[in-house]
Amino acid sequence: MNDKNLKDDNITEKIKPIILSTKGLTKTFSLGRELEVHALSDVSFEVGRGDFISIMGPSGSGKSTLLNMIGCLDRPTRGDIFIDGQLVSKLKKSKLTDLRREKIGFVFQQYNLIPTLTALENVMLPLKYTGMPRKQAKRKATQALEQVGLGERIRHRPFELSGGEQQRVTVARSLINNPAIVLADEPTGELDTHTSDQVIRLLRSLNESAGQTFIIVTHNPEVAAVTDKVIKMKDGRLEEIANN
Repeated sequence: MNDKNLKDDNITEKIKPIILSTKGLTKTFSLGRELEVHALSDVSFEVGRGDFISIMGPSGSGKSTLLNMIGCLDRPTRGDIFIDGQLVSKLKKSKLTDLRREKIGFVFQQYNLIPTLTALENVMLPLKYTGMPRKQAKRKATQALEQVGLGERIRHRPFELSGGEQQRVTVARSLINNPAIVLADEPTGELDTHTSDQVIRLLRSLNESAGQTFIIVTHNPEVAAVTDKVIKMKDGRLEEIANN
């Protein structure tokens, strides 16, 4: 086999199925009769299945708005979003709820844990809405917490856990339904440098072991440096897509 064929084979091996695609994504907010704010303007890009990417940009660049669009928490003014080949930007509200539950996991900066519930109960919560029997849900949630290194802390409530441990509970909860895409909004924003590094390494490890797609919004260039690709936003527009 000649060098050209070897090169072509290598390229073929690196091509991944597209898990997420946005086309001409635009979001406009009206602030009165004549004033409009363009939070997103004509944003188009693709994400491969199993990618580990970050979205960066200054405050007001549109990165959080973009994440909300991808996560089906808000609808675009114009443009389309495809998740796993399905056009989702025009789905009915009930169908969007089903899609979020089945296809998307969320990791939030503020953790969003219920303070009266234990770590185990917080992770079990999404399974409650799927109708899974409690015994099975408990076993699955325990395994998820063990996967993120919290097997001995499952009965602790959030106030009994460190910031890093609370974020690990959030990660376990985001993965409990085996989503195709995990969206993380500033997941290290409330953490010190050492704990931030641990959380990002955990996300990277889960990405590599499970092949799930991770999209991380971050201000931190050290976090972005760990990802395979960086989507750079500015003034609501896609400025650059850079490979690391």
